[in-house]
Amino acid sequence: MPSITATRLTRCALTLVGVVLATTASAKEYAPAKADVIRAEGDPMNNVFVIANHLDEVTYSTDPDGANRARLKRSEVVEIDYDLRLVSTTSYLQALGQASRGNWDKAAEGFLSSTDKARFEWVAVDALFRAAEAQSKLGKHDEAAKTLEQVYIRMPKQWRVIEAMEQRGEVLLAGGKLDAANEAFGLLLSRADDFGRMCDPCEAKAMRKGLFGQAMVARKREDWSTVAKLLQRAIGHLSLPEVDAHRGKAYQDQVMVYCQTYLQLGKAQAESGDSAAALKTYKHLRFQPVPAQFRSMALLRAAELLAAKGKTMEAFDHAIMSGLVRGGTVRGEARKLANQLFSEHIENDASLDLDTKRQYKDYVSRL
Repeated sequence: MPSITATRLTRCALTLVGVVLATTASAKEYAPAKADVIRAEGDPMNNVFVIANHLDEVTYSTDPDGANRARLKRSEVVEIDYDLRLVSTTSYLQALGQASRGNWDKAAEGFLSSTDKARFEWVAVDALFRAAEAQSKLGKHDEAAKTLEQVYIRMPKQWRVIEAMEQRGEVLLAGGKLDAANEAFGLLLSRADDFGRMCDPCEAKAMRKGLFGQAMVARKREDWSTVAKLLQRAIGHLSLPEVDAHRGKAYQDQVMVYCQTYLQLGKAQAESGDSAAALKTYKHLRFQPVPAQFRSMALLRAAELLAAKGKTMEAFDHAIMSGLVRGGTVRGEARKLANQLFSEHIENDASLDLDTKRQYKDYVSRL
């Protein structure tokens, strides 16, 4: 099986990216971009002008011309909300329109042409991501991978570099290039130390994204034991974020990754025959302060496992609880399973009296 580390990467690839990430990009100086900066502590900084959004720090000014610059450490910044109204790069704006209409050929062309014309750093980076998305929509996964590579070649310290490396692996995986995708995620793992030196949380971020990506490659190969091992390692670099008053995209993304990783781990454990470990994983997620959709799903997956093991009453209880979670998204599936368990087992169970059976049937009717 392919290695779960970066050992399969060629020396050439490691040397290239190592040099790229270790040096400062010689890109042009971008104009300050008007934005609102959401801070980890204190009030948001509204209507400031962001000059550079890097892994280690954010450089900004209170002046439109970029004078009197100041810096925020990465740990001080939660999110940056740029003002799209000030974007004057015509090709970028036109490409947005083409993408909204599903004209992916023209969208990709427009986004690519706008990367060198962009006045603002965030537009140049975003254009590359959007161009790659358009190329992927067209099934041009190799081209999309090359486009995403440009993010960390042109701007090696930019905040979205880790995201670019992750998405490069994802588009290769979507294109069926399993070995190339595995190497792309391995490359991300190999650079985790470098990222960590620029930004403390970035090492863990790169590790969990790289491990999760390689797990998805192993899943495509139906190598469930490898999937489980990789996700167990990823969980070591994962934690639920503290409650964020702003509940911004960064917070939501972190919660989503946490939940998806546990759900994928439970599935991998079940598929590899370790149902006890899978039940423990689902139970853990069920009791976490996570969105209802994930708690309901964890309960349903546990119910399915219990049913397969012949533990009818436990399975029925979990299915009912899954369906009753307010805001859950699997109520129909939970109702179907609970009804099946009742009609096939509970209704004909001679050890249960009529009143008990009526009570169980009433539970099903509430879903």
